[in-house]
Amino acid sequence: MLFSATLSYRAQELSYEFMNSPEMLTTEQDLRTAEMVVQALYHVEGRRKISLLVGILKRDLAEKLDGSAGRIMIFVNTKRMGEKLKKWLRANGIQAGYLSGDVPQA
Repeated sequence: MLFSATLSYRAQELSYEFMNSPEMLTTEQDLRTAEMVVQALYHVEGRRKISLLVGILKRDLAEKLDGSAGRIMIFVNTKRMGEKLKKWLRANGIQAGYLSGDVPQA
């Protein structure tokens, strides 16, 4: 079995080559953002990313009356970076955890 939110053309070719009667399920490509999701883009040097992130999170926490910013999801490229980011956020007083392919999500 193969599950993916995104699948490149080459990965699709490989699945057809190595799987017996593969089936592809897709959903409508509705590109609208959910109403409650806030999106922002910041162009920043790699070495300044963590300090910018911590600043944004602290600002958002301070803006909430109850001190809670709700749930925030941050995507990183590797398990190691997930571990580092969790440590950096916690060291700056921000509650954090992470999920990786090694951790059950249910």
